[in-house]
Amino acid sequence: MAGVKLTAIVTLPSLPDEPHHPHGLSFLQENVTKGFCNWKDATVNFKKHLQSKSHREAVDAVVKLPKTTRDVAEQLSRAHRAEKEQARDMLHLILSSIRFLGRQGLAMRGTGSDESANLTQMLYLRAKGKPEVLQWIHKSACKHTSPGNQNEMLKLMAHHVLRKILANIHSSPFIAVTVDEATDKANKEKLTIVVRWINEDFVVSEEFLRLYCLSAIDAQSIFEAMKDAFLRFQIPLAKLRGQCYDGYSTMAGVKAGVAAKIEQVEPRAVFTHCYGHALNLAVSDTVKQCLAMKDCLDTCFELMKLIEFSPKREAMLCEVKEEIGSDAPAVQTLCPTRWTVRAESLASILAKYDNIQVLWVTSLHKTSDTEMKARIQGVASQMQLFKFFFCLILSEMILRHSDRLSQTLQQLKLSSVEGHELAMLTVKTLESLRNDENFNMFWLTVEKKRILQNIDEPRLARRRKLPSRLELGIAVAEFALSPKEEYRRVYFEALDLAMACRKQCFDEELDLVCNFFYEDFNREESVAQLATLGELFSSAEEEEVPSVESIKNSVSATVDLASYKCNRRAIIQCPPPYKVLAEEQDVSSNVESPYDPALPSGFDR
Repeated sequence: MAGVKLTAIVTLPSLPDEPHHPHGLSFLQENVTKGFCNWKDATVNFKKHLQSKSHREAVDAVVKLPKTTRDVAEQLSRAHRAEKEQARDMLHLILSSIRFLGRQGLAMRGTGSDESANLTQMLYLRAKGKPEVLQWIHKSACKHTSPGNQNEMLKLMAHHVLRKILANIHSSPFIAVTVDEATDKANKEKLTIVVRWINEDFVVSEEFLRLYCLSAIDAQSIFEAMKDAFLRFQIPLAKLRGQCYDGYSTMAGVKAGVAAKIEQVEPRAVFTHCYGHALNLAVSDTVKQCLAMKDCLDTCFELMKLIEFSPKREAMLCEVKEEIGSDAPAVQTLCPTRWTVRAESLASILAKYDNIQVLWVTSLHKTSDTEMKARIQGVASQMQLFKFFFCLILSEMILRHSDRLSQTLQQLKLSSVEGHELAMLTVKTLESLRNDENFNMFWLTVEKKRILQNIDEPRLARRRKLPSRLELGIAVAEFALSPKEEYRRVYFEALDLAMACRKQCFDEELDLVCNFFYEDFNREESVAQLATLGELFSSAEEEEVPSVESIKNSVSATVDLASYKCNRRAIIQCPPPYKVLAEEQDVSSNVESPYDPALPSGFDR
């Protein structure tokens, strides 16, 4: 391309600032302003320029310097980013530690200094092999471990958990509520609110929602606290179908109790007496009405006081146990308020009966206080009597069934009907023990243990005639002819009282349903219908199940069948507690009423 003239070629390296630089302005004039007509001359000049100082300085400033150094603002930003990442990691470590302490119910700070607080010591434990954690703990400020920060983190966790629980509650069409109040160690009344619901898969859930500190524990204050909780959590009272409290008048009062006030707002919220409370009351009534069991438990309370409230006698009991070589468990204290946890305590007394008898003999020689000696001698003399020994074994047997029932009733997924069936099953178990055969076996067992423990033989109590003011009629007083006959009366009396008290506390289901459905459910007619149906099914063979027509014919002979159909409709539809308006129809006709839905599958059988 000989005819082409290159007018200019621009070079990239920076030009030096000195005007007399050897390769300064001359290079600019020769290579940029004038240009080249011969490319060979350009390449020669370019090679000279590559060896120049100005070119080397320009390359260092543009290429090498940015790779080895950073801008000040960029360097500050990178340090800030590293600081944020470290703070985020430390916050995550602190949050996980607080979550663990909160989940285990442990105090964050305790009563000592910040250095000895549980949270600080846990961070020290987790800082092993991590020097950055120790540096963070030893910072003077902004380390997210102050009491205010701890409370804020706990509050955020609590709200997160509560939102998840409320989301599940809101998805359920119906709920039930359980409320109870108690006095804490600081002598303040605390009210706990627990909600129970089922999901679409019929899985039962029960969660604690809120704890209220009340200035008064009257029905109106508790009712207002419950309304406040439902309003805060946006749970409509229209979804409430069950309420469970204890049996005190404040909660279960017919006119002014909490249950009555809730039913005024939502009549379909059926009140159920807490089965745990009912069982506790039943056992309490049993023991109080049976004088033999009451005297036995009073002696056991005194026995526990002499041992548990005296470290000296408790140490002596351990020494006696080691000398004898017994492997019996330690004596357990009787709970003064709960009656359904006493079987284990009575069993521990029976297991250490011989050790305790030796303890009384040793204690009498080492005690100088006359009042304490009298108490020890009284308990020791009672333990030597056959009556106390017999009632102790009898009480342990009866209370054992109550303790097992109480543990079963505390299961989460247990329904009200299942709890009632378990209570009736316990009653049937006690009924099976009420016969002469089981009493004779029980008597033989007590006799064998009496001989092993060197207890006095059974004796008849002195015959005492009732005062004339207490006598009814002219019948001659009857007395037991033998010790076995007398203790047979005690055995049967204790079982009868135990069964009667449990039936009284748990056998209220039919009355509850009848009161709930008002006039739609007649109690007398329902009892007759259930008795008739029970006879039909019990008398029929397995392959000959009564037909619907035979049931209609049998029931129509005893009760009004129209009322029976109305009652059946109330059971199936479960309407609110107002009278169901239904059209009158002829029972004998084959035309079904629109208000009489078909029975579910399997109901006919």
